[in-house]
Amino acid sequence: MDDIRQQGDAATGGKHSRLSDRGCAENAKRPPDGAKAGTGPLDACIHETMAMTRTLGKVLVAVVLVSMILILLVPTVVVMARMRERDGSSE
Repeated sequence: MDDIRQQGDAATGGKHSRLSDRGCAENAKRPPDGAKAGTGPLDACIHETMAMTRTLGKVLVAVVLVSMILILLVPTVVVMARMRERDGSSE
């Protein structure tokens, strides 16, 4: 297995030989990429968009839950009302 890895490293010039180098900048003066990267000038837009998305997601979940409750509750109320009418009219 090591032979195959070494052959692959030789073919790529050792560029991809270490997975732990991912996210590090190729130039040491540049800030790191990936999860280690600091905040940039456009991050505020992204954070605001994500906050809005989370808020809309919560609203959507609330609407769906209320709709489900109404879908289950309304027919039950209608059936109970009809049963009361029927019982009241037969007396």
